[in-house]
Amino acid sequence: MRCSGFHDGGGRQRYFRVGHKPWLRVPVHGVLEDRGLLVEHWPWMAEARVIGADYSPGLTAVRMGRPRRWRQG
Repeated sequence: MRCSGFHDGGGRQRYFRVGHKPWLRVPVHGVLEDRGLLVEHWPWMAEARVIGADYSPGLTAVRMGRPRRWRQG
């Protein structure tokens, strides 16, 4: 399996590739009790809502590529 991650910080937009074998995804039902630290650093998190969460037991051998420039447009 191959997917990408994205990061935008300090005025720099980057992406990186991630590769791994397929793994089991197990849905979990969690409760976010305190989002104070999140909102302190990212004010938009006050309006965010949790839409789902998964747990992946036993994942090993994940490969992550180096960050690369990403430009929108």
